[in-house]
This record gives sequence, structure tokens and C-alpha cells, in this order.
Amino acid sequence: MHQEFWTSCWIVRHCGLTLSMGFGHRNCVVLGYPNNGQRLGKWAATTCELHGCNNGSSMCDCQPPFKLFPFPTEKKNPERRLQWAKNISRNSLNGTLWMPNKDSRVCNLHFVDGEPTAETPDPTL
Repeated sequence: MHQEFWTSCWIVRHCGLTLSMGFGHRNCVVLGYPNNGQRLGKWAATTCELHGCNNGSSMCDCQPPFKLFPFPTEKKNPERRLQWAKNISRNSLNGTLWMPNKDSRVCNLHFVDGEPTAETPDPTL
């Protein structure tokens, strides 16, 4: 395990990977969607068929298969954060509206424009 960790750190540092370490625990919070940081990590570790470099490197300008967007923060935009949670339409175990934590993400598939924009800032199902 330690060898694998240090090898990963070396790859990130010396091969120009732009995706940060430790993103594997972040998932799209919409139930039934498998997009997560681990899948992005696997994609970044593969060779780009078009350019012949690592997908996640600074040398490759290919877009990842999906993007994960963090919820608006409680401090900066509590109204938008609540709207996102309502749009996700997910309940907690006790039946109340599920609320995100700091690691909660929504993938680009749930945005009309593929990302939050001024015209359509909220996710949809």
C-alpha cells in the first residue's frame, strides 16, 4: 500500500497530472448514477488514444468523461444550496430532505448546459 501511494504521488508530481489525489471518495449524489472520483482517477491513469499521453496530464487537452460539481456552500449561498438539495429530491434515513456535506457533488449529466451557468444554475433529474 505504501509503495502504491508513493508511486501515485510521484506520478502526480512528475507526470503533470492535473487531477488531485484524494478525490476517490466524491460521488454524484443522485441515486443510481455511478460517476465518482474513483472513475475519474481510473480515466486519468489511462493513455489518451488521440494524443498518446496520459488523459489526466497537462499535455492532454481531452475533456474527462464527466465532471463533478460541489454544492454551493452554506456560508456563501445557502439559498442555492437548498435549491440544489430540493432538486436532487433525496431523503435522509429519517424521511427528511437530505442535505449535502462538504464532499457532496453533482455530475454534469444533471445540468441542462453540462455545468451550472447563469441561465441554468441548478441541477435537474
